[in-house]
Amino acid sequence: MSAGRVNVPSLVSSLTPFIEAGVLSAGEVHVADWVARATGVSHPSVVLGAAVATWASQHGHACAALNELVEVMVREHAHEADLTDTSGVSAAAVRGLPWPSVSRWLTSLSAATAAVRVVHGPDTVPVLDEHPLVLWGDRLYLQRHWVDECTVAMSLRGRVSAPSSASLSMA
Repeated sequence: MSAGRVNVPSLVSSLTPFIEAGVLSAGEVHVADWVARATGVSHPSVVLGAAVATWASQHGHACAALNELVEVMVREHAHEADLTDTSGVSAAAVRGLPWPSVSRWLTSLSAATAAVRVVHGPDTVPVLDEHPLVLWGDRLYLQRHWVDECTVAMSLRGRVSAPSSASLSMA
């Protein structure tokens, strides 16, 4: 299937409206298709999750905050239009897409255990496993970005708990 200039594999055909609106591009489609093929999970909410987590990464975000995602996309597309002096993707087009409700989206992602690892806080040691996506609350990460976030958090916690050199020299 083709949506504009992007070839849309059948496993991720649910992304077609997002591609046609100009919200998602070939990169996001490629990653979503890889996640679906690698994990055997092609539920539309999971496919969209993989695509928007990739979109977030490509736009400088560590994760896709699903509660804020639509408004973040509206701002990002407006910013891109300002930078390129083009009309870009309209706010109405982004808001008018068939987004799942956040609660339904989170339920679908949580149930997709082959593709999504659900966590309840930062990992204390990096976990690289077969789950390409990590869900923490309403935030969906590509696994690599989750590992990076946890590594930084561990480092900061270590620095805070380590005695400073000033307090060592006063002893």
